[in-house]
Amino acid sequence: MHRRRIEWARGPSAAGVVFAVVATLVVAAPVHARPRTEAPRAHRSVVGGTPAPGAGGFAHIRNRDLSASCSGTIVAGNVILTAAHCVVDLDRRTISPAYAVEVRTGTVDLNDASRAQVSGVARIVVDPLFNTRTLTHDAALLQLVTPTTSPSLTMAAPGDLDRLTAGTPAAVFGWGLLDGADAVAPTWLHYGIEYVQSPAYCAAHDQAFFATVQLCAVDPAGLVTTCHGDSGGPLLAVGDDGSPVQIGVISRGGTGANERCSPTAVSVFTRVDVFVSWARSWIAALAPAPPPTPVAQAPVAPAAPTAGPAATPVPTPPPATRWHARSRHARAWITLSADGKRIKKVRLALRVKCRGSWYANFDDTWTTNTALPPGRATPVRLTPWSNRYWIRGNERITVDRSEDGTTLTVFPSASARPRNRRLGICRARPPAMSATLRR
Repeated sequence: MHRRRIEWARGPSAAGVVFAVVATLVVAAPVHARPRTEAPRAHRSVVGGTPAPGAGGFAHIRNRDLSASCSGTIVAGNVILTAAHCVVDLDRRTISPAYAVEVRTGTVDLNDASRAQVSGVARIVVDPLFNTRTLTHDAALLQLVTPTTSPSLTMAAPGDLDRLTAGTPAAVFGWGLLDGADAVAPTWLHYGIEYVQSPAYCAAHDQAFFATVQLCAVDPAGLVTTCHGDSGGPLLAVGDDGSPVQIGVISRGGTGANERCSPTAVSVFTRVDVFVSWARSWIAALAPAPPPTPVAQAPVAPAAPTAGPAATPVPTPPPATRWHARSRHARAWITLSADGKRIKKVRLALRVKCRGSWYANFDDTWTTNTALPPGRATPVRLTPWSNRYWIRGNERITVDRSEDGTTLTVFPSASARPRNRRLGICRARPPAMSATLRR
C-alpha cells in the first residue's frame, strides 16, 4: 500500500498532454525483464522517474479524513479512478465521507493555480469485492462535484490481455515520494518505465500476489518503482492506435520489501480489465443528466381584441425548500416541505472525538415533520441508534430561521457511547453554519 500521510506540497508549473510520454514506450523490450539484485541506490524521482511533461488524464487526491494524499486518473468528465485504500480506513473498514476528499486536475504542478481545476467529491464508490486485508480489487471511483475539462484516459478491457504479456513496457505516474526515506512528496507529477512480469514471476517475488486480479512490474535497471503517494495512479501501456491505455492501478509494493520503496522489489497493480465492466456501469450511472430537449410549440391564433387591456396576473414564486451549508468540522443538508413551513428531511455529517486522538465520522439522514416558524430556534433530533460499534448515539441540530424566513442558521451536535468503554463518551459540537434557502 502506498498511501502516505503527508501535507499538501507545492512547486513549479507545467501543462500539456501525456501521449508523447507514453509513445516512448514503443521501444524494444526484453521478453522477460529481470531486476538486478544489487542494493538500492539513491534516487531522484515515482522513485527513479522523471518529471511528467503533460497534465492530460491525471488527478491528485487529498483525503483530509485519512490525512493522506494519492494519485488517480480521469476516466470520465466527472469521475476519477483511484485505489480503494485511498478512501477506506483499513483498520475500521469505513469509507471516508465524500466532503473530506478534494481532487485537483488539469495540471501536473500542484502549485499551478492558473490551470488547476479543484473540485469536491459528491460520491465515493468502492469496488464491492475490495479486501482490506489482502488489498485485492483495490479500486474506487470518485464522482466530482464540478466536472473537469481535462481529457480522460482509456481503461483496458478484457480484449487487451496482450498488454499484460511479460516484458511489455509500461509507464507509472504519480505524485508519490521521490525516495522512500523522504518525508515530503514532490509538487510535480513524475513517471517512470517498468516492465510487466509473468504471473509466475510475480508470485515468486510477492507472497500475497493474486494473478487473477493483480499484475506486477519491475524496472530491470533497478532504478524505478512506485512509492508512498503514488497509490491510485496509473500503469499505462500503448494501445493499438498508439494512444495510452490504463492496464493497472497502483496498489502497493511487494510484501517483505522494506519501507524505503526498494526498486528491486516488484510493484503490484490492480488489473483494470478485471473491474472495467463494474467501472463503466457506474460511470454511466454517475453521468450528469442531459439538458431537457425543448418541445416545439404549435402556433397559437391571436386572441380577439377586447375592450381594454387586461391585467396580467403575476405568479407567486414557490417558496425555497433546499438548504445546505458546510464548515471545517461539519456539513448539513435540510429539505423543507413544498410550502416551505416544515422540515421534511435532514442529513448531518460530522466527526465525533473520543479520548486521546481517536475519532469517528458520522453521516446520517433522517426524516421528520417538524414545523419551522420564522424567528424561532427549532430542535430536530435523530432517534438514538446503536450498532456493532456504538451502544447508543444522539445527533441533533437546532435550526434558527430568520424573521424574513430566507436564512437558516444550524447548530449541530452529536454524542455517542462506543462499545469500547476505554474511549469514554465521544462528542462533537461544531460551530454554527448559516446559509440562504434555495429553490
